[in-house]
Amino acid sequence: MSIRKILISALLAASAFSFLSCDGVIFAEIRDEVELEEATIEGDINSIVRFKSGSNEYLFLDNSGIYRKDVTNGSTGSTDSSGSWIEVSRPSDYVAKVAADTNYVYALSANMEEDEDEGENYPESVGVYYSSDLGVTWTAVTGLVNLSVNDEVLNALFCTNAPKAANRKAYFNHAGTVYQLDGGTATKLTTGSADVATTPLTTSISCAYFSGDVYFSSGWAMTTNETFDDDATYMYRTSSSNVYFTSDGSSWSGYDYDDSVLSLAVTKDYMLLGTDSGIARVKLTNGVMANETTSFDTNASSALSSYYKIWAVLAVNPAKNEISGVENGTDIYASTTFTGSTSSTSATFESIGLWSYYPTRDEWNRE
Repeated sequence: MSIRKILISALLAASAFSFLSCDGVIFAEIRDEVELEEATIEGDINSIVRFKSGSNEYLFLDNSGIYRKDVTNGSTGSTDSSGSWIEVSRPSDYVAKVAADTNYVYALSANMEEDEDEGENYPESVGVYYSSDLGVTWTAVTGLVNLSVNDEVLNALFCTNAPKAANRKAYFNHAGTVYQLDGGTATKLTTGSADVATTPLTTSISCAYFSGDVYFSSGWAMTTNETFDDDATYMYRTSSSNVYFTSDGSSWSGYDYDDSVLSLAVTKDYMLLGTDSGIARVKLTNGVMANETTSFDTNASSALSSYYKIWAVLAVNPAKNEISGVENGTDIYASTTFTGSTSSTSATFESIGLWSYYPTRDEWNRE
């Protein structure tokens, strides 16, 4: 799907929230289990990233705008997430994605134009901006503003998103040229010929920090089992419906999990797969993935059902289990969106947005 169609779909979806009821099958399923909270973060979300400022750890996300949250405002702060996300400023009309490194948060932002004949908005140009003050002010990255729009640009801002702040790096790929970002400076990287290497391809859109290097991939997602305290012992990457893992950065094993995998999140005992048909999980044994998915012990399968694409999923503390109570479990966030007709899929516009699991609540619900 082109960026024009994606952005238009997102805008149309946002405008439709107030016109559609909650009568879809998915909401009926969830109501059988939990009482839905009022949604505070709605709209298409393409990324959820970590950022540390001083001693505080934050999350940032895009939903055409930008929101920020202190991670302690989750299971350790309250069972109610309402009001814990703060909307910050945005550099221009529409923010398609965010990323972060050790010192800065970045936003891929589009300037929108109206096609009066078609009655639609479309991106005229895109640019990359950075913030050093938690999203209060934004400054253009030199050389990366007023860029041409192409089909791949929506996914072209990416980062390692490592738990350790020192291992966080951010990159941007425009028309096959890959840049490493450092505040207002963009350094052009040499591109290589091998996918999944420490040199990016012209098609690289994901990366991970592993064993002292940044590895790049053309797959939708890469991650590791790094924690806030321990270095990674395994790295993971996606390729269509396959997820591969390695302990040395060169020898890969993997399995086909049927649905195209769009995002990954590691916990101590499970890998969460955000797919184009809902969320799934795979057992992890000392970092090694099982060859098949396992059914959830929570309401995840109904909250993040097969009607929806899960473009972003993040486990706040990967050293903790997916579910194991307040002491041993971790907060988890995931986004939902869909394409096509609601009548043909039983999906609903009300479900588009951010969902969360808190050990104190022991269920998935709208954030």
